[in-house]
Amino acid sequence: MSLNKCLHAGPPLAQNIFDIMLRFRSYRVALVGDIEKAFLMVHIAEEDRDVLRFLWVKDTDKAEPDVVLRFSRVVFGLSSSPFLLNATTKHHIGKYEQCDPSFTQKFLESIYVDDLTSGDSHVDRTFELYVKSKLRLKEAGFNLQKFVTISVELHERIEKNERSASRSEEAQPKEDVGRCQIAETVMADGRGGHDLLKEGLGNSSH
Repeated sequence: MSLNKCLHAGPPLAQNIFDIMLRFRSYRVALVGDIEKAFLMVHIAEEDRDVLRFLWVKDTDKAEPDVVLRFSRVVFGLSSSPFLLNATTKHHIGKYEQCDPSFTQKFLESIYVDDLTSGDSHVDRTFELYVKSKLRLKEAGFNLQKFVTISVELHERIEKNERSASRSEEAQPKEDVGRCQIAETVMADGRGGHDLLKEGLGNSSH
């Protein structure tokens, strides 16, 4: 029996992709974006990590594996991963439902797993959607990137804003957040051990 058959996949929270595409085709100014390494940005609760154990083998001739690891982040390919990511983004964007209901509805109707497919009738409103989506996902620890649009004006404004934001972040002293623990060792008694496997999130993709 596979691991996916043992995991509860959770209720379907993703929008119907056909509805997303119909709405997308109605916009005069299109905007597409991608959440960078979205699954790896979501932590797995400590008590749930034992179901994500795996063996790390260096010497295939040995009778026992070198170490047992367990994932501490949501990994791509699990039956429950889409639900966990969708629930996380919905939770954080839903915080703005009272103060900005139109944005909340538009964003949640335009996101499919880690892809934003949206737009509007005017460049200014589409740029506003970009800014709000970028900032509010950033507050949740996500980076919305790889923006594509048919509008030359909007493309230039986004590129200028992205460069400005990048320079601003580089100028500020900060900890190294480019590396992030995505797995941990598991002791013989089942308790979590010391950090062993680290992944450079800044140099990989899901």
